[in-house]
Amino acid sequence: MKSDRRENRRLRVLMVEHHSPGNRYVLELARELKNECDLTIFCNLHADFQEEGIRWIRRFYDGGRGKAGAVADYGRTLAELALLIGAGGFDVLHIQSFKKASAEMQLYLRLRRCYKKLVMTVHNVLPHEPAPGDPELYGRFYRACDLLIVHNEASRAELTEKFSIPAEKVAVIPRGLYTTYSADPGVRREDGRICFLNFGRIRPYKGVDILLKAVSLMDKKDREKCRFVIRGEQYPKLDPTDYAALIRRYGIEDCVEFSNTRVPEEEIPSLIGNADFLLFPYRKIYGSGVLLMAYTYGVPVVASDVPTFVEGTDGGKAGILFESENPAAMKDALLQAMATTPARREAYRAEIRRICEERHSWKVTAARTVGAFRALLDPGSDMPGAAPDITAVEAFVRGCADARLEEFTALGHAAAGRNGPYDYRDTPVRNTAHWLITYSYLWKTTGDARYEAVCRRFGKYLLDEQAKSASGAVRCIDDPRADSINGVIGQAWIIEALVYAFEVFRDEAYLDCAVSVFHSQHFDPLTGFWKRVDPDGRELGYDYTLNHQVWFCLAGLLILRHRRDEEIRRQVSHFLRRVRREYFGVHPDGLIRHYGRMTRFRRPFAALYAKQYVKYAGLRLGVFDPKKVDLLTQEEGYQLFELFGYALIARLRPDDPLFRTKAFRRALALGTDTDRMNERLGVGDPETMNPYAYGYNSPAFEEPLVELLFTGRADAGKTLSLLELQKRLCYDPETRRLDRNTRDPETLAARLYEYVHFCDCCRGDR
Repeated sequence: MKSDRRENRRLRVLMVEHHSPGNRYVLELARELKNECDLTIFCNLHADFQEEGIRWIRRFYDGGRGKAGAVADYGRTLAELALLIGAGGFDVLHIQSFKKASAEMQLYLRLRRCYKKLVMTVHNVLPHEPAPGDPELYGRFYRACDLLIVHNEASRAELTEKFSIPAEKVAVIPRGLYTTYSADPGVRREDGRICFLNFGRIRPYKGVDILLKAVSLMDKKDREKCRFVIRGEQYPKLDPTDYAALIRRYGIEDCVEFSNTRVPEEEIPSLIGNADFLLFPYRKIYGSGVLLMAYTYGVPVVASDVPTFVEGTDGGKAGILFESENPAAMKDALLQAMATTPARREAYRAEIRRICEERHSWKVTAARTVGAFRALLDPGSDMPGAAPDITAVEAFVRGCADARLEEFTALGHAAAGRNGPYDYRDTPVRNTAHWLITYSYLWKTTGDARYEAVCRRFGKYLLDEQAKSASGAVRCIDDPRADSINGVIGQAWIIEALVYAFEVFRDEAYLDCAVSVFHSQHFDPLTGFWKRVDPDGRELGYDYTLNHQVWFCLAGLLILRHRRDEEIRRQVSHFLRRVRREYFGVHPDGLIRHYGRMTRFRRPFAALYAKQYVKYAGLRLGVFDPKKVDLLTQEEGYQLFELFGYALIARLRPDDPLFRTKAFRRALALGTDTDRMNERLGVGDPETMNPYAYGYNSPAFEEPLVELLFTGRADAGKTLSLLELQKRLCYDPETRRLDRNTRDPETLAARLYEYVHFCDCCRGDR
């Protein structure tokens, strides 16, 4: 492990950007980056940002003094920039944009000895109107950079294919949503017509002519139901097309409102927020800020099927895609948009919320950016800024899954386990749910029909089991020593699998079932906890185990990505507030308390906490036998499992205040200190190894996702070493099963599904 001093040293970063104040990207990013590094921004003279904690150097001039004055001013600006770089001692020089690329590229490369690493965010792989020599010019600079940051896989692919940039030198880090614009669209203009908006600077690649041609192909009776608003600056030198004349020639003045003037910022909320659809008839694009503006206001889109929009809309889930540069296809897409029902529009908005929650948080963007910087500066870490190589992980998961594929397909469900060290007779439900996620991932990533077949059988099995229930809950345990639903976590695991299968196969029956299972458990607003309800409808009281409650909260959040349910939203929001304020607790060393804490007296929990503290005291004083009263051993074995549940929540709610608390940071520091944890877990001797860890809650499956989501990066070396340790402890290469040093080989193997969440994050999926 790296020393705390090295890990915590604040990086010195110089960012160069000349588009301000018209472009808010840097301001949004800087607001989060300043919490992680000492940030200096060399920017436009007219940038009026007043964000504290950032050193602003406003120098780039926009013009207006004549050509000679502008050239002289630009020369002075470059001289000041050179002095700053030469004297600054910066760890990272981060380029966001060029005013004159050839001059600035040469400056940065000549001063290489004055800073440690050169990073560029490639918003556009090439300028929108590239000059003949631009591919060679930009290619040389890209190859000289230590790291290139892009916002989508389409840009990454073009860099690797067109410029032969190694894939590991390109980091895909989606940008966050705009927060500097008001989310209130104001009073909506009601004229009974559907409003389609094309917004932003007008350039040939944006295809306004394609839009106008598509509108002209519509029947007059359809056009009467629509209003097409085209707003944005047009520079004749970049786009000489007379669009007003084109509108008159097509005879569509009755439904097209065209204005080639800049839209004042104060008008943006009403302009976008009052549109029914935003239009993107682009010929080509590397990344679109306007798309994220649309998402800020929850407005679905009609967009061409260029790779950026296919990826940005998650394959058309957030709107309607049509064949690029095809006006007839766009006309059909517009007609489809006009026919959209209120339910379909709400579905689009739900997908937009999901996409934004998963990908577009500035906090996550900044964390991943700083993680990429640190990876560059630490030669012992994984490749700079790239998503970790998951080849070995996927191969291991697939090998274990293939070994059971024929058996499971014949059964129609997975083999039942023993609930790990607790040795309760499980029904096949839990392991079937886990394996359903694994096989769904394999189908999604390989297209192998065998995986689809077993998924369909597993999905049907879970639906059939739930259909037997009077309450909606599913029987997970068939043992008189335990409740039949395995606490609320048993139901959470079923929901997790059903939602994942829905996301892969889009079968609404899975989502309907997940909602029914969630509502089967009773929420108590007094405590903020869910009470257990068995399949017969009997209430069994609170599930006191905090991580069970956390997973059930996660299950609700997963449902909310696809289904608007105010009751679920109310319950999970209430629970998260109470966990942060009252229940989340750690020991002084960061070990998470299995049953949490009680900062306010709660009568239903009083006996539980009294017993808990008696056990803690008795163990420390040597009064109790650790083999019988093993609360601390249990907590050590569950440390990473607890953090794994919170990591999955952080993927959906990255800004939750819990994750910024000192207690949580202590827990995270302990959990991701692999050497320290392995020593506490006793991995040196399988005979005395903690039974709750590698044989049940495997740190190998859980730690990579925890580190990736909470630090912005995952150490590939650590991921592989943990996998090798897991195999050495539990894996039999002859049977291809995890059946050594575990009390429940069936459940341990099913828990491989936890790797799927890590692989999805690395791929940028879901």
